[in-house]
Amino acid sequence: MTDERRTRTVTMANRHRAGGVIVEVLSGQGVAARHVLGEQALVAGSDAAVDIVIREATVSRRHASFELKRGGVGMKDLGSRNGTWYLGARVTDATVPLGATVRLGKTLVRFVAADAAPAGPRIEGLIGSSVALEEHRAQLQRAAAVEASVLLRGETGTGKEMAARAIHLASSRRAAPFIVFDGGTSSTELLDSQLFGHRRGAFTGATENRAGAGINAGDALDVAIEIDTEPREVVVPEDLMAALDAEPAAKQAFKKLSYSNKRLHVLSVEDAKTPETRQRRVEKVITTLRGGK
Repeated sequence: MTDERRTRTVTMANRHRAGGVIVEVLSGQGVAARHVLGEQALVAGSDAAVDIVIREATVSRRHASFELKRGGVGMKDLGSRNGTWYLGARVTDATVPLGATVRLGKTLVRFVAADAAPAGPRIEGLIGSSVALEEHRAQLQRAAAVEASVLLRGETGTGKEMAARAIHLASSRRAAPFIVFDGGTSSTELLDSQLFGHRRGAFTGATENRAGAGINAGDALDVAIEIDTEPREVVVPEDLMAALDAEPAAKQAFKKLSYSNKRLHVLSVEDAKTPETRQRRVEKVITTLRGGK
């Protein structure tokens, strides 16, 4: 599937570093080649005559050019076949900060200050320099730069807690405590007790005082979630069910949703404060499902 998003001009402020910039071409084994970007602009592509030669099928002969800018590195796509990409968007003319990783076709290129430390992990706790890990680092850095909740998905043992800790250490909250709460071992009845503590005798089985998890407002919280595979049924309100019955395609899409996603649609309807709002939300659910979401 082709991503049709375009960004004509993107400028992200960053202090210009003296001494030039190192352009690193990354391979599956790590850093394949380094090139110094100074006063002269560099052209990257698969042609043997360009400054940065990248032997990769998705890279055009003259793919993109790089030059020093006040905000970091200015890059221009030179009409490439597979595009120049940054943070998931295809760009034609952009200025990216030092430390950024961009993609030419399927090849990753990273810009670092010439006087910076040798290539290595830029997020604490994540070790390695493969293309896959570089892509993850870029995503984690992007998540760390904003105030938003982050959901990390992956199989057991793939390092989700390390990624969560890395986001915390790279964020503006790095000085605050990083607290892990394992929701997979917690019961619904005792959730508030485990988070906030309780006094002896507060409920049956509370034989001693218990301190809470030490979570304060503004603290980063890493919540471990385990998938519940038990079958569950969602009670669909009558008005939503009637609307689904009238739209067979939407009803079929609803049946294919997970329990959690079904509940999200139902709750959006049930939380409406007025009949008018409820009707609009029912219509929105149908429209969303009709679109295959």
